[in-house]
Amino acid sequence: MMKTIYSLVILLVLFTINGNAQKHRRFVVGYVNSPESSVDFNTFDPGKLTHLNYSFAHIVDNKIVLQESDRKYLAKFVALKEKSPDLKILISIGGWTGDTKEFFLMAENPENRKIFIDSVLDFIEQTKIDGIDIDWEFPGYDWVGTGGALSLNPNRPQDKDNFTKLLTETRAAFVKQSEAANRKQQYLLTITTSPLSEITHAIDLRNIARQIDFVNIMAYDFYMSWLPLPIYFTGHQSNLFDTANNPRTISADLSVRYHIDAGVPANKIVLGIPLGFYNYWSGVNPKNKGLYQFATNTPRLSVTEIKAMIADGTLKKYWDNKAQAPYYWDAKSCTFASGDDEKSISIKCKYIKKNQLGGAMFWYYQKDQEKLLDALVSGIK
Repeated sequence: MMKTIYSLVILLVLFTINGNAQKHRRFVVGYVNSPESSVDFNTFDPGKLTHLNYSFAHIVDNKIVLQESDRKYLAKFVALKEKSPDLKILISIGGWTGDTKEFFLMAENPENRKIFIDSVLDFIEQTKIDGIDIDWEFPGYDWVGTGGALSLNPNRPQDKDNFTKLLTETRAAFVKQSEAANRKQQYLLTITTSPLSEITHAIDLRNIARQIDFVNIMAYDFYMSWLPLPIYFTGHQSNLFDTANNPRTISADLSVRYHIDAGVPANKIVLGIPLGFYNYWSGVNPKNKGLYQFATNTPRLSVTEIKAMIADGTLKKYWDNKAQAPYYWDAKSCTFASGDDEKSISIKCKYIKKNQLGGAMFWYYQKDQEKLLDALVSGIK
């Protein structure tokens, strides 16, 4: 009798452990771009992802719009659910190429929000996807109104409340639709946010967190080499920790801490990681091996040239132990580059697990030419 009870207890413990392991499986959210950057479906392994965000749909006349070529391409990913039924597919709306004006005009009154939400519900039903990711870059800002400049001072304070209303009403519509259709799982609602507290404070993270399934933090492009600026400055693309010699107070860790302090539960935070792309500068001041230095960005090199220079060792890899990030430097050509590698990704995965975050997001699948996704998937388990 005692042996039987003992066996039942052991089985119950194992069942509980298994159940918790499934319940707390961390997300791997991958963005997939439009047909212009095609995925090889012969090698694409959907089992590596928990969520796939197809980018980007846009907003026209308060309705979600996706070109017909994109719809056909999206359908190929949806078809993958036959072999990988646990894969969640979302449409990401907006992005860097999105028009922030379309977002705030839609969100600023109830009638426009309803038109948008109804169009989203129709879109989800038509495409058989699992939900949406709202990548409004960014609530609180009208870049056109600021002359197109990337000002850190918000000029649309009303967006803060309107964005919360949009997400609250979208969630309510998702619940209602799911109940009416007797769905076992509700449609997913996620957002993508800036790593900059200056921008993120323009939204009500505490109340938004109650409406969404999780938030993807774009914890990369801390230093951008591709903006058409008169003066360039080098730096880590996606350092995990801040350092004393960093001219900007920014890191993935600081971005996570800000979101948590603002009211987002840790398990709803998905840390963005860049895979297979770099920020790079030429004409760099050689001090400190080019790190945190002025650059002219002439001649302007291509990403193909940069990757070739990294592959053949022309750009030598260095490691910033405080930032927990790699960088690359060639003294002869005064070229500097930064971007995650297997080591930094592994460290970020340990950080995600230590801080009990929801998981990792990466931008984007077609750029993963170094197979860094394998390092991410292995590290996140």
